[in-house]
Amino acid sequence: MKPKVIIYCDGACSPNPGIGGWAALLISPKQGKEKVFTGAEADTTNNRMELTAAIKGLEALKVPCEVDIHTDSQYSDLATYEQPLRYAEGIEYVVVNGKVVLDAGRLTSERPGRVLTRR
Repeated sequence: MKPKVIIYCDGACSPNPGIGGWAALLISPKQGKEKVFTGAEADTTNNRMELTAAIKGLEALKVPCEVDIHTDSQYSDLATYEQPLRYAEGIEYVVVNGKVVLDAGRLTSERPGRVLTRR
């Protein structure tokens, strides 16, 4: 049986974009242990800090775990096996290499990134 871990995470930025920070609290109920991870960025966005908090919390796990993750973010991944290209809800702007690729929830014609593949 995998150990259970609860992660509470949050991130913020003020102004947005601007200076931001994130935190993730990991709790192991069975062991009664808690650990806090934090970080900050000088030039970032609120969305990035929210997602960074969740990612850093998950990256801190040392073994496979059963995880309950709690966040106040309102992102909904709508992609399914049948419709893998559906966009997530709650993310209005995406910037890649300085180019806006998602503007007010709408895809632009910019394609500044590249496809990553496994070797």
